[in-house]
Amino acid sequence: MNKKFNNKIIFCPHFSVFNIQISVDEQEFNKGYKLFNDGKVKKITADFDGFHAIVSGTHDYSVSVNISDFERGVCNCYLGQKNILCKHMIALAIATVSKYNPENFKLIMSSLDHTVCSGQIREITKEELTAIKKELQHGLLYIKYYDGPSSKWFAYQDTLLKGGRLM
Repeated sequence: MNKKFNNKIIFCPHFSVFNIQISVDEQEFNKGYKLFNDGKVKKITADFDGFHAIVSGTHDYSVSVNISDFERGVCNCYLGQKNILCKHMIALAIATVSKYNPENFKLIMSSLDHTVCSGQIREITKEELTAIKKELQHGLLYIKYYDGPSSKWFAYQDTLLKGGRLM
């Protein structure tokens, strides 16, 4: 996944903005995206472990995200100190895709929380069916295995019913 340019290794994140956007709460994604878009992610560096930067918020925060999984990161904000994914880590993840792998910088512009129907009733073609199957197979890659306590799982499901991000 890493690239070479002028005999230097360019580290590429193993995730896309799409991966980030569907994996986190919409409100947190928007906060992280705003930090990125406002130029608050500075001094990005990369190594074999991941990406590191200073993200300006209320303070300047030292932030790192893993090269393979943006949800595995470190931030010295109050959430990051509790090992909770924060807007600073999301901002850095977005910035790394933008800098090191811009072809994977594709935002979902429509809300993921509402399904929209065209209202058309018709038969679909074999090509459309094949495309739908391909999209479903791609979507299955983002279903995460969970083997924690059921109480935590049900609490998470309740947040989805109350308007959290649908995945």
